[in-house]
Amino acid sequence: MPTDALPLTVSPGGGEKDHSLQTSDLSSSDAGEASSPTPPSPPKRKCRTIHRGWQFSFVIFLVGCASSGVILGLGLSAAKADQSQRFEKIAGDLLSSFERAFEDYQLGALWLHQAENRQMSHEEFRDIYEYMNQSGIVLEAIGVVRNVTHDEREALENQTRAFLETKFPAIFPLLGYQGFYELKYDTETFQPTRERRSEQPFYFPVRLVEPLEIPVILGSLDLDFYSLPPHRTAIDDAITGGQPAMTAPYKLDAGEVSMADSFVVILFHPGVKLSRFPHGPARDLSFFTVPLKALIERAYLPIRKQDQVNLFVFDSTSGEEDPPFIGGGKLNTLAEANVLGPVSFAKDVRLASVSSYKEQKQINILSLASREWTVVVVGDDGAFKPDIFFIILAAAMIFVACCCLALWLYTDVGRREKMNEMQAAARAEKAAINVANAKKAHRIERELNDYIAHEVCQKPSE
Repeated sequence: MPTDALPLTVSPGGGEKDHSLQTSDLSSSDAGEASSPTPPSPPKRKCRTIHRGWQFSFVIFLVGCASSGVILGLGLSAAKADQSQRFEKIAGDLLSSFERAFEDYQLGALWLHQAENRQMSHEEFRDIYEYMNQSGIVLEAIGVVRNVTHDEREALENQTRAFLETKFPAIFPLLGYQGFYELKYDTETFQPTRERRSEQPFYFPVRLVEPLEIPVILGSLDLDFYSLPPHRTAIDDAITGGQPAMTAPYKLDAGEVSMADSFVVILFHPGVKLSRFPHGPARDLSFFTVPLKALIERAYLPIRKQDQVNLFVFDSTSGEEDPPFIGGGKLNTLAEANVLGPVSFAKDVRLASVSSYKEQKQINILSLASREWTVVVVGDDGAFKPDIFFIILAAAMIFVACCCLALWLYTDVGRREKMNEMQAAARAEKAAINVANAKKAHRIERELNDYIAHEVCQKPSE
């Protein structure tokens, strides 16, 4: 039987009741089910979550910037300090080596003074020279000057003349030996000429000298060192003070010796005071001709070639603001050393220009014998610049890592928020479906009950 054609039935109370199922009830129930609202998502919570994500990301970004800056600052400072300490060590080693090189000459002069005696022949002195030549130091010239009175002069001159005639007969006439002599310098050309030494109460002639195979050294026999002002000052200092003394640096003429065009000093040693003669002044002095180039080469021996440092020496004894330059140089690389030698020597350098170098530098004043030398050690251009590549790389890696972490955190917060939204929407949709199903079941159950009640009421009338 169609639902819209159900008949009217009389209720037990005598009234009429329509038990027919009306289409309007179904439509209203369906409309109620269809219009069931979905719970809205909370927008404020979403904004708060995204805001916190931005905050955390920004904090991580700031931490990355601060960490990179700290690493960069500390790393650069540490790298500069490391290079500064490296230079200080190399400069200290070079300075100590320079002092030891000079002490080697000073010790050699002391040993020579102890070995010689007034009865020593030229042959015996040659033996000493050959022994000392094996020490490794450059022996430009070594010798002995003796304090000779005028009464001893003639006998000593005859002794030297006889030695030269016997040992060097071929060149003796060319030597022009005239006994004790002095050097006179022309005021215009500054060329020295030999003149017989005038009569003096005492002399300090060169009595023994080596190597005699060099003509200029052979010709220095019986040169009165006391006639030369720089030598006289050094001799007086050595005898008066009882300590080594040396002349002011001067330049050798080119072609005279192996260290031509090099500044040299004459180092005099008076020996030591013996307990047997505590008050006796030294009568004889040993001397070494010390070339500054040889001294610098010897100072560089313990320095590695990759440690590029420059050494400059100035004679500051007189206290001048701009002391004269007397030597300097730097180590050559292996390729350059095969052609130019182990050390490249500087021509002329001013102390003011060296002091203004921006590179690493160390200035020291050394008291050597009776003089003061200013020794400056300067790092080569770029040799002691800090290596900042790995420092910058580390700082950049930390910065990029923090930026990536901040970006990941921000995107992760957004992803989680979207997931939460989707889950909330799914839960809301599920809840809505459950509500709709419950309402629909309730409606169907109610209609079924109404239908059953209608059928039950219709049966008695039949």
